[in-house]
Amino acid sequence: MQATSDSRPLPLGIRTELAINAGRTSISYGPRYAVLRTSQNPTYYMGNLLIYDRAPRSGDMPVWLRDFEDAFGGDPQVRHAAFAFGASEGTGASEEFVANGFTLEDHSVMRARAVATFDAPPGLTIRRFADDGDWGEQLEMQMAAMPAIHDASEYRVFKERQIAHHRDIAARIGAWFGAFDGGRLAGSCGVFKAGAGLARFQDVTVHPSYRNRGVARALICAAGAAALHDWTVTELIIVAKRDDFPRRIYQKCGFEDYQREAALWKAQRALA
Repeated sequence: MQATSDSRPLPLGIRTELAINAGRTSISYGPRYAVLRTSQNPTYYMGNLLIYDRAPRSGDMPVWLRDFEDAFGGDPQVRHAAFAFGASEGTGASEEFVANGFTLEDHSVMRARAVATFDAPPGLTIRRFADDGDWGEQLEMQMAAMPAIHDASEYRVFKERQIAHHRDIAARIGAWFGAFDGGRLAGSCGVFKAGAGLARFQDVTVHPSYRNRGVARALICAAGAAALHDWTVTELIIVAKRDDFPRRIYQKCGFEDYQREAALWKAQRALA
């Protein structure tokens, strides 16, 4: 990789992610792919990946893995492999990757210029994070909501680093909102300025004990309304897996599908 700037447009989901991570995440370009790198958090799959301008074709897997090794092989902490690509015409030959242990994430990048209004569930209060205790609750909630596929000790390190970053940027370019049951965090999300009149949501999470009670929709609408009212933004961006229930929640909040993007990742990139 030689070039550090390029005129090729990035998919909107990746572009807004890069905008809110400016100073932490870097991007460099080559003739066939771009490298997104988050050196402070090398186990962050979606922060350390290659971006292609098309879906994979048959036979691409060994080539893409060699590309990833070329880009990240010098960092022993980066043991995974991860790729992202625009998927307007589908996810291509992703099944070859999936057959070799990769997880496919088929995403819808959604946008809204206004949001609905939903009351917080009974007994819960929605407010911005205010102190160390709130951020401590964030870590414990994230661990409680950890997908079973991950190793708990590695996931905690990843989340500690991610939360430290979210806390930093919330103080500068955004806000973090929580739904609280007294002092216990039931759910949270961040929303951040992403340039060009855009605000991007991050890490919408609900504690397993509080799911299916309307926590996520109340949080998203409260945070979105605050961003549209308080900042010079006109459009909200959120990303959801196309086949997951949260996408339907976001639609109820006022979001519409805009672009399709996809990612492939594997915790240990060796094929053996």
